[in-house]
Amino acid sequence: MDDGTYANPDIVSYLNSNYICIKVDKNLHPQVDHILSTTVQAMIGTSNWPLTVILTPDLKPFVGAGFLPPDRFMNALTNINNKWINARSEVVTEADRVFHALHEYSKMDTSIRIDKTESSEWIDLVFDAIVNGVGECERSFDSEFGGFHGNEKSQESFKFIRPGTLQMLMLIGYGLKLNEVSSRARVMLNKTVESILDRALFDHVEGGFFRAVNPSFELPIFEKSIVDQAQLTAMLCDISRNLEESEDGNARSELQHRIRESVERTMDYCMSELRSLNGLFVVGQDSDSALPYGGDAGQIQEGAYYVFPQWEIQLVCGGDHSMEYKCLQMVYGVSMDGNMKGEIGSLYEGANLLYRIKSNAHVANLLQIESSQVEEYATRARNRLKECRRSRPKPVLDTLTLTSANGMMVCALMKAASLVPSRRKEYCKGAELVAELIWKNAVVIDPNNSVNVLDIARVIYEDGVDSELEWVPGIGEDCAWIVSAFLDLYESEVDDGDIAQKSVWLSRAIQVQTYLDRKYFSDSLGGYLWGDQSDKTLFVMGKRCYDSEEPCVTSQTALNLIRLHSISNDALYLKRFEKIMISHGKVLLKATLSMPSLLSAAIVSLDKHELETRINADTQ
Repeated sequence: MDDGTYANPDIVSYLNSNYICIKVDKNLHPQVDHILSTTVQAMIGTSNWPLTVILTPDLKPFVGAGFLPPDRFMNALTNINNKWINARSEVVTEADRVFHALHEYSKMDTSIRIDKTESSEWIDLVFDAIVNGVGECERSFDSEFGGFHGNEKSQESFKFIRPGTLQMLMLIGYGLKLNEVSSRARVMLNKTVESILDRALFDHVEGGFFRAVNPSFELPIFEKSIVDQAQLTAMLCDISRNLEESEDGNARSELQHRIRESVERTMDYCMSELRSLNGLFVVGQDSDSALPYGGDAGQIQEGAYYVFPQWEIQLVCGGDHSMEYKCLQMVYGVSMDGNMKGEIGSLYEGANLLYRIKSNAHVANLLQIESSQVEEYATRARNRLKECRRSRPKPVLDTLTLTSANGMMVCALMKAASLVPSRRKEYCKGAELVAELIWKNAVVIDPNNSVNVLDIARVIYEDGVDSELEWVPGIGEDCAWIVSAFLDLYESEVDDGDIAQKSVWLSRAIQVQTYLDRKYFSDSLGGYLWGDQSDKTLFVMGKRCYDSEEPCVTSQTALNLIRLHSISNDALYLKRFEKIMISHGKVLLKATLSMPSLLSAAIVSLDKHELETRINADTQ
């Protein structure tokens, strides 16, 4: 809309004459985005970006929409303004209705009654949520390609991968032995992970994961987000660690190898392309860039940096008779017509994006060579394409360094360090550097009380609190991911000489957790709020009950509380966790996939053997 709708001089003039315009950066102010998105979702049944919401002067929303082209946007502005002038009472009535509904929604009781002294009642709650969660996944699962459909199941709709859902399935499928329930979870998880690793969600040339992918995993949204890199990397590391010992040894070993390779290449991409000069990680890389050659050279197109015509691949790989080209072409389906299908794919006629269509073993059989040779030739070809691609104009970086995203990357690096021993020292050093920068530049300590945190920043600036740039207050998710990152550093395997430093990370995690509880936890609602309880600029305040591409503050903190209780044996952490579980019980039982990460925390909190024994006895 910036390039079209808001570039229209008539629209600009009309807006400035009749409206007060406020542009919200959802990366900087996600709590505002959450409230407005929730509002529009309730009003029209859907919500997406870019999002336009019109409010009364006393901040009561009454109209909302997604993308609007210039003609429709101008008509809407004119009609709304005329109604405001000629029938204001009707507008005010509608705004009051929406406002009241929002407040009722924010106070909605999602709690259940449970006897905390009866472990059987906890197990019943978790088991019912597990069964419901697996069932919800099955209803939207794509058995052909993996992944899960959204509300629309058309070929042109995109699948956004929610790592929290896969983490939940991993704990059910591999962490527990629940007879057929675990088996059903593994089927969905394995198929989805295979597509994530092999198909077009993963950048097979440079590493890293794209934002989303079409249903057949052949055409991505080319944006790369640091949140996706961190979340998917951590999830894949956990899956590799939790693979069942009873599975076929060769299959398990092959999957672990593919996971390890994808993780290592993704971390390489993040550290070379998404890291700022001071060591922090930026928000991500845009999908658009200039076409590198031809009559349209210089024109901006989505995906231009990533795709190749067949002739260029042949040229880079040494000709169509070279083994590098033959192996690459057969493994990844390179063709003269291009391999990007569907209506949207027609924009890339003749272009190829690497995604695996044949196994190394299959290609080896066709070429009468060893499978290891296929991998060697294909790797050489990919490396040549990587060098070729890097000579092109690169997509623009969003250079914001967000606290929550960097906390996620600390966690991802620490998990990758365990998965890839040869890179352990490098990954741990990178994680520690980022964590120190978070503590130094994003956390404000009371000068009169060294254990009291006064504030957390949303954006980490190199100069910290002394930066001349605008201080953006953090949100609950920033705090939760700081705690997770510091706990990962505390629980890492280190040399005896680093024991003292480990205790520092634990102390810092507890300090930030204390601040989070004081600032964001609502005892009456039993959860963490959308924003700071003292923030009067938010026209509605409620608890977060939805995990999007990243777990919400309540889900992530629930897992942190379990870890803190396990480490410190402090009953206060367990008490708060139990309160969260009780107050979100209806969500877990009726809409499990709204908070899959909270169910994961619940599974982790229970004795695995007791849970398995009880559930399997009930299901036999």
